[in-house]
Amino acid sequence: MYGNDAAILKRRTAALRYAVAVAAVAGASLLDLWLAPHTYRAPFLLYFPAVVVAAWFGGFRPGILATALSTLAANYFMLPPANQFSVDLPNLVLTTFFALSFASICWFADLARRQVHSVIEIQTQLLEMSFEAVMVRDAADRVIYWNRGAERLYGWSKDEARGRVTHELLRTVHPRPLEEVRAELDSNGRWHGELIHTRKDGSTVVVDSWWTLRKGGDKQSAILEVNYDLTERKKAEESLREGEQQFRTLADSIPQLAWMANPDGWIFWYNRRWYEYTGTTPEMMQGWGWQSVHHPAELPRVLERWQSCLQTGNAFDMVFPLRGADGLFRPFLTRILPLKDAAGKVVRWFGTNTDISAQKNAEEALVKHEKLATVGRMAATIAHEINNPLAAAINAIYLAGTAELPEAARAHVEMAERELERVAHITKQTLGFYRESGSPGVVRLAGCAGRRAGAVRAQAAEQIGAGGMQVRQRQRSEWHRRGNPADRLQPGQQQH
Repeated sequence: MYGNDAAILKRRTAALRYAVAVAAVAGASLLDLWLAPHTYRAPFLLYFPAVVVAAWFGGFRPGILATALSTLAANYFMLPPANQFSVDLPNLVLTTFFALSFASICWFADLARRQVHSVIEIQTQLLEMSFEAVMVRDAADRVIYWNRGAERLYGWSKDEARGRVTHELLRTVHPRPLEEVRAELDSNGRWHGELIHTRKDGSTVVVDSWWTLRKGGDKQSAILEVNYDLTERKKAEESLREGEQQFRTLADSIPQLAWMANPDGWIFWYNRRWYEYTGTTPEMMQGWGWQSVHHPAELPRVLERWQSCLQTGNAFDMVFPLRGADGLFRPFLTRILPLKDAAGKVVRWFGTNTDISAQKNAEEALVKHEKLATVGRMAATIAHEINNPLAAAINAIYLAGTAELPEAARAHVEMAERELERVAHITKQTLGFYRESGSPGVVRLAGCAGRRAGAVRAQAAEQIGAGGMQVRQRQRSEWHRRGNPADRLQPGQQQH
Protein backbone atom coordinates (compact mmCIF):
# COMPACT_ATOMS: atom_id res chain seq x y z
CA MET A 1 0.00 0.00 0.00
CA TYR A 2 2.84 2.34 0.75
CA GLY A 3 5.28 1.22 -1.92
CA ASN A 4 4.75 4.33 -4.04
CA ASP A 5 5.66 6.56 -1.11
CA ALA A 6 9.13 5.17 -0.70
CA ALA A 7 10.72 7.30 -3.41
CA ILE A 8 8.96 10.48 -2.21
CA LEU A 9 9.75 10.04 1.46
CA LYS A 10 13.20 8.50 1.20
CA ARG A 11 14.86 11.65 2.53
CA ARG A 12 12.43 11.94 5.44
CA THR A 13 13.29 9.73 8.40
CA ALA A 14 10.59 8.01 10.41
CA ALA A 15 11.52 10.05 13.48
CA LEU A 16 11.00 13.30 11.61
CA ARG A 17 7.61 12.26 10.25
CA TYR A 18 6.33 11.20 13.68
CA ALA A 19 7.88 14.28 15.28
CA VAL A 20 5.90 16.48 12.91
CA ALA A 21 2.70 14.64 13.93
CA VAL A 22 3.41 15.18 17.65
CA ALA A 23 4.38 18.84 17.10
CA ALA A 24 1.19 19.51 15.14
CA VAL A 25 -0.97 18.09 17.91
CA ALA A 26 0.98 20.00 20.59
CA GLY A 27 0.56 23.26 18.72
CA ALA A 28 -3.16 22.66 18.30
CA SER A 29 -3.48 21.91 22.03
CA LEU A 30 -1.67 25.09 23.07
CA LEU A 31 -3.75 27.15 20.72
CA ASP A 32 -6.91 25.42 21.95
CA LEU A 33 -6.03 26.17 25.60
CA TRP A 34 -5.29 29.78 24.77
CA LEU A 35 -8.63 30.13 23.01
CA ALA A 36 -10.51 27.96 25.50
CA PRO A 37 -13.17 30.56 26.37
CA HIS A 38 -14.10 30.71 22.68
CA THR A 39 -13.69 27.10 21.63
CA TYR A 40 -15.39 25.18 24.41
CA ARG A 41 -18.32 24.47 22.13
CA ALA A 42 -16.03 22.99 19.43
CA PRO A 43 -13.27 21.31 21.40
CA PHE A 44 -12.01 19.23 18.45
CA LEU A 45 -11.99 22.00 15.82
CA LEU A 46 -8.33 23.06 16.11
CA TYR A 47 -7.12 19.48 15.99
CA PHE A 48 -8.46 18.99 12.52
CA PRO A 49 -5.59 20.93 10.80
CA ALA A 50 -3.06 19.07 12.97
CA VAL A 51 -4.29 15.68 11.71
CA VAL A 52 -4.31 16.86 8.08
CA VAL A 53 -0.74 18.22 8.36
CA ALA A 54 0.52 15.05 9.98
CA ALA A 55 -1.13 12.80 7.38
CA TRP A 56 -0.02 14.93 4.43
CA PHE A 57 3.57 15.27 5.57
CA GLY A 58 4.22 11.95 7.23
CA GLY A 59 1.74 9.55 5.73
CA PHE A 60 -1.03 7.39 7.09
CA ARG A 61 0.64 6.12 10.27
CA PRO A 62 1.83 9.52 11.52
CA GLY A 63 -1.72 10.73 10.72
CA ILE A 64 -3.22 7.97 12.92
CA LEU A 65 -0.80 8.94 15.68
CA ALA A 66 -1.93 12.55 15.37
CA THR A 67 -5.58 11.38 15.45
CA ALA A 68 -5.02 9.42 18.70
CA LEU A 69 -3.11 12.26 20.37
CA SER A 70 -5.70 14.83 19.25
CA THR A 71 -8.56 12.72 20.65
CA LEU A 72 -6.85 12.26 24.04
CA ALA A 73 -5.81 15.94 24.26
CA ALA A 74 -9.29 17.18 23.45
CA ASN A 75 -10.84 14.79 25.98
CA TYR A 76 -8.35 15.74 28.68
CA PHE A 77 -8.15 19.51 28.21
CA MET A 78 -11.41 20.54 26.63
CA LEU A 79 -14.18 18.18 27.86
CA PRO A 80 -15.47 18.61 31.37
CA PRO A 81 -14.23 18.02 33.90
CA ALA A 82 -11.16 19.97 32.70
CA ASN A 83 -7.65 18.64 33.02
CA GLN A 84 -8.72 15.04 33.40
CA PHE A 85 -10.00 12.29 31.19
CA SER A 86 -13.75 12.20 30.96
CA VAL A 87 -15.39 8.77 31.06
CA ASP A 88 -18.94 9.98 30.91
CA LEU A 89 -20.94 8.22 28.27
CA PRO A 90 -21.80 11.38 26.29
CA ASN A 91 -18.15 12.47 26.32
CA LEU A 92 -16.99 8.98 25.33
CA VAL A 93 -19.45 8.92 22.44
CA LEU A 94 -18.32 12.37 21.35
CA THR A 95 -14.67 11.42 21.64
CA THR A 96 -15.20 8.20 19.68
CA PHE A 97 -17.11 10.04 16.96
CA PHE A 98 -14.35 12.60 16.46
CA ALA A 99 -11.69 9.88 16.61
CA LEU A 100 -13.39 8.05 13.77
CA SER A 101 -13.88 11.30 11.88
CA PHE A 102 -10.20 12.22 12.25
CA ALA A 103 -9.19 8.73 11.12
CA SER A 104 -11.35 9.10 8.03
CA ILE A 105 -9.89 12.52 7.35
CA CYS A 106 -6.44 11.08 7.84
CA TRP A 107 -7.17 8.29 5.38
CA PHE A 108 -8.54 10.65 2.72
CA ALA A 109 -5.65 13.10 3.19
CA ASP A 110 -3.12 10.30 2.86
CA LEU A 111 -4.94 8.98 -0.21
CA ALA A 112 -4.88 12.39 -1.86
CA ARG A 113 -1.21 12.81 -0.95
CA ARG A 114 -0.32 9.45 -2.44
CA GLN A 115 -2.20 10.22 -5.64
CA VAL A 116 -0.43 13.54 -6.04
CA HIS A 117 2.92 12.00 -5.26
CA SER A 118 2.19 9.13 -7.63
CA VAL A 119 1.62 11.56 -10.48
CA ILE A 120 4.80 13.43 -9.56
CA GLU A 121 6.71 10.16 -9.38
CA ILE A 122 5.44 9.07 -12.80
CA GLN A 123 6.39 12.42 -14.29
CA THR A 124 9.79 12.21 -12.66
CA GLN A 125 10.33 8.71 -14.00
CA LEU A 126 9.36 9.82 -17.47
CA LEU A 127 11.84 12.68 -17.25
CA GLU A 128 14.48 10.23 -16.07
CA MET A 129 13.71 7.93 -19.00
CA SER A 130 14.08 10.76 -21.52
CA PHE A 131 17.13 10.63 -23.77
CA GLU A 132 17.21 14.41 -23.85
CA ALA A 133 19.02 16.38 -21.16
CA VAL A 134 16.39 17.84 -18.83
CA MET A 135 17.26 20.18 -15.99
CA VAL A 136 15.41 22.61 -13.75
CA ARG A 137 17.04 25.82 -12.54
CA ASP A 138 15.94 28.23 -9.86
CA ALA A 139 15.83 32.01 -10.21
CA ALA A 140 19.61 32.17 -9.62
CA ASP A 141 20.25 29.58 -12.39
CA ARG A 142 21.28 26.94 -9.85
CA VAL A 143 20.45 23.34 -10.76
CA ILE A 144 17.64 21.83 -8.70
CA TYR A 145 16.89 18.90 -10.99
CA TRP A 146 19.22 16.96 -13.30
CA ASN A 147 17.95 13.86 -15.13
CA ARG A 148 19.84 10.83 -16.43
CA GLY A 149 19.85 12.25 -19.95
CA ALA A 150 21.83 15.21 -18.64
CA GLU A 151 24.20 12.83 -16.88
CA ARG A 152 24.80 10.93 -20.13
CA LEU A 153 25.21 14.06 -22.22
CA TYR A 154 27.44 16.11 -19.95
CA GLY A 155 29.12 13.53 -17.70
CA TRP A 156 28.22 15.13 -14.34
CA SER A 157 26.10 13.15 -11.88
CA LYS A 158 23.06 14.59 -10.12
CA ASP A 159 25.00 15.22 -6.93
CA GLU A 160 27.81 16.95 -8.82
CA ALA A 161 25.43 19.20 -10.77
CA ARG A 162 22.86 20.03 -8.07
CA GLY A 163 23.33 23.54 -6.72
CA ARG A 164 25.76 24.59 -9.47
CA VAL A 165 25.09 27.54 -11.79
CA THR A 166 24.49 25.95 -15.20
CA HIS A 167 26.23 28.62 -17.27
CA GLU A 168 29.36 28.26 -15.17
CA LEU A 169 29.21 24.48 -14.95
CA LEU A 170 28.74 23.98 -18.70
CA ARG A 171 30.65 27.09 -19.81
CA THR A 172 27.70 27.95 -22.03
CA VAL A 173 28.25 29.92 -25.22
CA HIS A 174 25.03 31.77 -26.06
CA PRO A 175 24.08 33.04 -29.53
CA ARG A 176 23.43 36.45 -27.97
CA PRO A 177 24.40 38.12 -24.71
CA LEU A 178 22.86 36.34 -21.72
CA GLU A 179 21.06 39.50 -20.64
CA GLU A 180 19.15 39.59 -23.94
CA VAL A 181 18.28 35.90 -23.64
CA ARG A 182 16.97 36.38 -20.11
CA ALA A 183 14.97 39.45 -21.17
CA GLU A 184 13.27 37.45 -23.94
CA LEU A 185 12.58 34.60 -21.49
CA ASP A 186 11.05 36.97 -18.95
CA SER A 187 8.96 38.67 -21.66
CA ASN A 188 7.67 35.61 -23.54
CA GLY A 189 7.92 32.93 -20.90
CA ARG A 190 10.04 30.77 -23.20
CA TRP A 191 13.22 30.86 -25.27
CA HIS A 192 14.65 28.64 -28.01
CA GLY A 193 18.08 28.60 -29.62
CA GLU A 194 21.33 26.72 -30.14
CA LEU A 195 23.92 26.63 -27.36
CA ILE A 196 27.45 25.32 -27.11
CA HIS A 197 28.20 23.45 -23.88
CA THR A 198 31.39 21.91 -22.51
CA ARG A 199 31.23 18.39 -21.11
CA LYS A 200 33.01 17.14 -18.03
CA ASP A 201 35.75 15.61 -20.23
CA GLY A 202 36.38 18.99 -21.90
CA SER A 203 34.73 18.21 -25.24
CA THR A 204 32.09 20.55 -26.63
CA VAL A 205 28.56 19.73 -27.68
CA VAL A 206 26.03 21.75 -29.68
CA VAL A 207 22.48 21.52 -28.31
CA ASP A 208 19.07 22.71 -29.42
CA SER A 209 17.85 24.29 -26.18
CA TRP A 210 14.26 25.02 -25.11
CA TRP A 211 13.64 27.08 -21.96
CA THR A 212 10.28 27.47 -20.21
CA LEU A 213 9.79 29.88 -17.31
CA ARG A 214 7.49 29.10 -14.37
CA LYS A 215 6.86 32.49 -12.84
CA GLY A 216 6.50 33.02 -9.10
CA GLY A 217 8.23 35.06 -6.48
CA ASP A 218 11.92 35.83 -6.82
CA LYS A 219 12.73 32.65 -4.92
CA GLN A 220 9.97 30.52 -6.41
CA SER A 221 10.61 31.07 -10.12
CA ALA A 222 11.98 28.05 -11.95
CA ILE A 223 13.26 27.41 -15.48
CA LEU A 224 12.73 24.11 -17.22
CA GLU A 225 15.51 23.55 -19.75
CA VAL A 226 15.42 20.71 -22.30
CA ASN A 227 18.50 20.22 -24.49
CA TYR A 228 18.68 18.07 -27.63
CA ASP A 229 22.12 16.91 -28.73
CA LEU A 230 22.83 18.25 -32.24
CA THR A 231 26.41 16.97 -32.49
CA GLU A 232 25.69 14.10 -34.88
CA ARG A 233 23.29 16.21 -36.90
CA LYS A 234 25.87 18.97 -37.17
CA LYS A 235 28.45 16.44 -38.36
CA ALA A 236 25.98 15.09 -40.91
CA GLU A 237 25.20 18.63 -42.09
CA GLU A 238 28.91 19.38 -42.37
CA SER A 239 29.46 16.18 -44.35
CA LEU A 240 26.52 17.11 -46.54
CA ARG A 241 27.96 20.58 -47.13
CA GLU A 242 31.35 19.09 -47.98
CA GLY A 243 29.73 16.60 -50.35
CA GLU A 244 27.70 19.36 -51.96
CA GLN A 245 30.81 21.49 -52.33
CA GLN A 246 32.66 18.59 -53.94
CA PHE A 247 29.73 18.02 -56.27
CA ARG A 248 29.63 21.70 -57.24
CA THR A 249 33.39 21.70 -57.82
CA LEU A 250 33.08 18.64 -60.02
CA ALA A 251 30.06 20.07 -61.85
CA ASP A 252 31.88 23.35 -62.44
CA SER A 253 34.94 21.58 -63.86
CA ILE A 254 33.18 19.51 -66.54
CA PRO A 255 32.90 20.95 -70.07
CA GLN A 256 29.14 20.30 -70.24
CA LEU A 257 26.48 22.72 -69.12
CA ALA A 258 24.80 21.21 -66.04
CA TRP A 259 21.81 22.14 -63.89
CA MET A 260 19.29 20.82 -61.32
CA ALA A 261 15.53 21.31 -61.09
CA ASN A 262 12.70 20.65 -58.64
CA PRO A 263 10.08 17.98 -59.43
CA ASP A 264 7.90 20.63 -61.13
CA GLY A 265 10.73 21.66 -63.48
CA TRP A 266 11.77 24.82 -61.64
CA ILE A 267 15.54 25.07 -62.19
CA PHE A 268 17.32 26.31 -59.06
CA TRP A 269 21.00 25.68 -59.88
CA TYR A 270 23.35 25.90 -62.88
CA ASN A 271 27.05 25.15 -63.02
CA ARG A 272 29.61 27.83 -63.85
CA ARG A 273 30.02 26.62 -67.43
CA TRP A 274 26.36 27.47 -68.15
CA TYR A 275 26.83 31.11 -67.18
CA GLU A 276 30.13 31.31 -69.06
CA TYR A 277 28.59 30.02 -72.27
CA THR A 278 25.25 31.88 -72.15
CA GLY A 279 26.61 35.09 -70.60
CA THR A 280 23.66 35.21 -68.20
CA THR A 281 23.26 35.64 -64.42
CA PRO A 282 21.53 33.45 -61.79
CA GLU A 283 18.73 35.99 -61.49
CA MET A 284 18.07 35.82 -65.23
CA MET A 285 18.05 32.02 -65.34
CA GLN A 286 16.17 31.09 -62.19
CA GLY A 287 13.01 29.04 -62.66
CA TRP A 288 11.98 29.07 -66.32
CA GLY A 289 14.35 31.84 -67.41
CA TRP A 290 16.31 29.36 -69.53
CA GLN A 291 13.81 29.87 -72.34
CA SER A 292 15.53 33.15 -73.24
CA VAL A 293 18.61 31.32 -74.62
CA HIS A 294 16.60 28.93 -76.81
CA HIS A 295 15.93 29.43 -80.49
CA PRO A 296 12.36 30.75 -80.91
CA ALA A 297 11.64 28.24 -83.67
CA GLU A 298 12.74 25.27 -81.53
CA LEU A 299 11.37 26.41 -78.14
CA PRO A 300 7.77 25.12 -78.57
CA ARG A 301 9.05 21.65 -79.44
CA VAL A 302 11.41 21.66 -76.44
CA LEU A 303 8.67 22.82 -74.05
CA GLU A 304 6.28 20.15 -75.29
CA ARG A 305 8.82 17.38 -74.72
CA TRP A 306 9.88 18.76 -71.31
CA GLN A 307 6.28 19.06 -70.07
CA SER A 308 5.63 15.48 -71.14
CA CYS A 309 8.65 14.26 -69.13
CA LEU A 310 7.52 16.22 -66.07
CA GLN A 311 4.15 14.49 -66.19
CA THR A 312 5.43 10.96 -66.86
CA GLY A 313 8.74 11.06 -64.97
CA ASN A 314 10.61 9.74 -68.01
CA ALA A 315 14.13 10.76 -69.03
CA PHE A 316 14.63 13.56 -71.56
CA ASP A 317 16.94 13.23 -74.60
CA MET A 318 16.95 15.83 -77.36
CA VAL A 319 19.21 17.95 -79.61
CA PHE A 320 18.44 21.66 -79.97
CA PRO A 321 20.40 24.91 -80.33
CA LEU A 322 21.38 27.23 -77.47
CA ARG A 323 22.49 30.82 -77.87
CA GLY A 324 25.97 31.64 -76.59
CA ALA A 325 27.26 34.87 -75.13
CA ASP A 326 28.48 35.78 -78.66
CA GLY A 327 24.92 35.58 -79.98
CA LEU A 328 25.53 32.44 -82.04
CA PHE A 329 23.36 29.33 -81.74
CA ARG A 330 25.16 26.02 -81.42
CA PRO A 331 23.65 22.53 -81.31
CA PHE A 332 23.58 20.82 -77.89
CA LEU A 333 22.72 17.26 -76.94
CA THR A 334 20.51 17.62 -73.85
CA ARG A 335 19.91 14.74 -71.47
CA ILE A 336 17.81 15.01 -68.28
CA LEU A 337 17.52 12.19 -65.74
CA PRO A 338 15.02 12.02 -62.84
CA LEU A 339 16.06 11.20 -59.26
CA LYS A 340 13.25 9.19 -57.64
CA ASP A 341 12.50 8.13 -54.08
CA ALA A 342 11.63 4.62 -52.90
CA ALA A 343 8.01 5.15 -53.95
CA GLY A 344 9.04 6.07 -57.50
CA LYS A 345 8.21 9.75 -57.10
CA VAL A 346 10.53 12.27 -58.75
CA VAL A 347 12.33 14.38 -56.15
CA ARG A 348 14.83 16.13 -58.43
CA TRP A 349 15.93 16.45 -62.06
CA PHE A 350 19.58 16.47 -63.22
CA GLY A 351 20.29 17.85 -66.69
CA THR A 352 23.36 18.28 -68.93
CA ASN A 353 23.84 20.08 -72.26
CA THR A 354 26.76 18.87 -74.40
CA ASP A 355 28.06 21.04 -77.24
CA ILE A 356 28.10 18.86 -80.38
CA SER A 357 28.94 21.60 -82.92
CA ALA A 358 32.39 20.06 -83.56
CA GLN A 359 30.76 16.69 -84.18
CA LYS A 360 28.24 18.29 -86.54
CA ASN A 361 31.04 20.06 -88.43
CA ALA A 362 32.96 16.80 -88.75
CA GLU A 363 29.86 15.03 -90.08
CA GLU A 364 29.29 17.78 -92.65
CA ALA A 365 32.95 17.64 -93.69
CA LEU A 366 32.71 13.88 -94.08
CA VAL A 367 29.59 14.17 -96.24
CA LYS A 368 31.29 16.80 -98.40
CA HIS A 369 34.36 14.62 -98.75
CA GLU A 370 32.24 11.65 -99.80
CA LYS A 371 30.51 13.77 -102.42
CA LEU A 372 33.83 14.98 -103.80
CA ALA A 373 35.19 11.45 -103.84
CA THR A 374 32.11 10.27 -105.77
CA VAL A 375 32.51 13.08 -108.32
CA GLY A 376 36.21 12.24 -108.62
CA ARG A 377 35.51 8.60 -109.28
CA MET A 378 32.96 9.54 -111.93
CA ALA A 379 35.44 11.94 -113.56
CA ALA A 380 38.16 9.30 -113.59
CA THR A 381 35.79 6.84 -115.23
CA ILE A 382 34.90 9.37 -117.90
CA ALA A 383 38.58 10.27 -118.42
CA HIS A 384 39.44 6.59 -118.72
CA GLU A 385 36.76 6.04 -121.35
CA ILE A 386 38.05 9.05 -123.33
CA ASN A 387 41.74 8.31 -122.91
CA ASN A 388 41.92 5.14 -125.03
CA PRO A 389 40.28 6.44 -128.20
CA LEU A 390 42.04 9.77 -127.67
CA ALA A 391 45.45 8.13 -127.83
CA ALA A 392 44.54 6.36 -131.05
CA ALA A 393 43.21 9.59 -132.56
CA ILE A 394 46.41 11.47 -131.66
CA ASN A 395 48.52 8.75 -133.25
CA ALA A 396 46.41 8.75 -136.39
CA ILE A 397 46.62 12.53 -136.74
CA TYR A 398 50.35 12.39 -136.18
CA LEU A 399 50.80 9.76 -138.89
CA ALA A 400 48.61 11.77 -141.22
CA GLY A 401 50.81 14.79 -140.57
CA THR A 402 53.94 12.93 -141.69
CA ALA A 403 52.50 12.16 -145.11
CA GLU A 404 52.62 14.42 -148.12
CA LEU A 405 49.35 16.37 -148.01
CA PRO A 406 48.01 19.43 -149.72
CA GLU A 407 48.23 22.66 -147.77
CA ALA A 408 44.51 22.79 -147.12
CA ALA A 409 44.46 19.24 -145.85
CA ARG A 410 47.53 19.86 -143.69
CA ALA A 411 45.83 22.90 -142.16
CA HIS A 412 42.87 20.74 -141.21
CA VAL A 413 45.20 18.10 -139.78
CA GLU A 414 47.02 20.69 -137.65
CA MET A 415 43.69 22.12 -136.43
CA ALA A 416 42.54 18.61 -135.49
CA GLU A 417 45.84 18.04 -133.69
CA ARG A 418 45.40 21.24 -131.65
CA GLU A 419 41.84 20.30 -130.67
CA LEU A 420 42.96 16.83 -129.66
CA GLU A 421 45.69 18.40 -127.50
CA ARG A 422 42.99 20.48 -125.78
CA VAL A 423 40.96 17.33 -125.14
CA ALA A 424 44.09 15.62 -123.79
CA HIS A 425 44.66 18.59 -121.48
CA ILE A 426 41.08 18.39 -120.19
CA THR A 427 41.53 14.66 -119.59
CA LYS A 428 44.74 15.34 -117.71
CA GLN A 429 42.95 17.87 -115.47
CA THR A 430 40.10 15.43 -114.83
CA LEU A 431 42.53 12.73 -113.75
CA GLY A 432 44.31 15.26 -111.56
CA PHE A 433 41.02 16.09 -109.84
CA TYR A 434 40.45 12.40 -109.14
CA ARG A 435 43.95 12.09 -107.65
CA GLU A 436 43.22 15.00 -105.27
CA SER A 437 39.80 13.65 -104.19
CA GLY A 438 40.51 9.95 -104.12
CA SER A 439 43.04 7.55 -102.67
CA PRO A 440 46.23 6.60 -104.56
CA GLY A 441 46.22 3.27 -106.40
CA VAL A 442 48.73 0.96 -108.09
CA VAL A 443 49.61 1.58 -111.78
CA ARG A 444 51.19 -1.16 -113.89
CA LEU A 445 53.17 1.01 -116.30
CA ALA A 446 54.69 -1.87 -118.19
CA GLY A 447 51.33 -3.30 -119.15
CA CYS A 448 50.01 0.12 -120.12
CA ALA A 449 53.02 0.89 -122.27
CA GLY A 450 52.88 -2.52 -123.96
CA ARG A 451 49.23 -2.17 -124.84
CA ARG A 452 49.77 1.34 -126.24
CA ALA A 453 52.84 0.29 -128.24
CA GLY A 454 50.94 -2.66 -129.76
CA ALA A 455 48.13 -0.39 -130.84
CA VAL A 456 50.49 2.09 -132.49
CA ARG A 457 52.39 -0.66 -134.34
CA ALA A 458 49.16 -2.13 -135.67
CA GLN A 459 47.95 1.24 -136.93
CA ALA A 460 51.31 2.11 -138.49
CA ALA A 461 51.56 -1.27 -140.23
CA GLU A 462 48.21 -0.74 -141.89
CA GLN A 463 49.16 2.73 -143.26
CA ILE A 464 52.84 2.63 -144.20
CA GLY A 465 53.65 -1.06 -144.43
CA ALA A 466 57.02 -2.58 -143.74
CA GLY A 467 58.85 0.73 -144.04
CA GLY A 468 57.05 2.18 -141.07
CA MET A 469 59.64 1.17 -138.47
CA GLN A 470 61.39 4.50 -138.79
CA VAL A 471 58.06 6.25 -138.51
CA ARG A 472 57.25 4.20 -135.44
CA GLN A 473 60.48 5.28 -133.83
CA ARG A 474 59.73 8.93 -134.57
CA GLN A 475 56.11 8.51 -133.38
CA ARG A 476 57.29 6.97 -130.12
CA SER A 477 59.64 9.89 -129.53
CA GLU A 478 56.86 12.38 -130.25
CA TRP A 479 54.48 10.43 -128.06
CA HIS A 480 56.83 10.63 -125.12
CA ARG A 481 57.47 14.30 -125.83
CA ARG A 482 53.81 15.17 -125.77
CA GLY A 483 53.02 12.83 -122.95
CA ASN A 484 50.85 9.80 -123.00
CA PRO A 485 47.87 10.21 -120.63
CA ALA A 486 48.71 6.89 -119.08
CA ASP A 487 52.22 8.13 -118.26
CA ARG A 488 50.77 11.14 -116.54
CA LEU A 489 49.29 9.01 -113.76
CA GLN A 490 50.92 9.29 -110.35
CA PRO A 491 53.24 6.45 -109.31
CA GLY A 492 51.27 3.73 -107.59
CA GLN A 493 47.94 4.64 -109.33
CA GLN A 494 46.46 2.03 -111.58
CA GLN A 495 44.80 2.89 -114.86
CA HIS A 496 41.78 0.75 -115.50
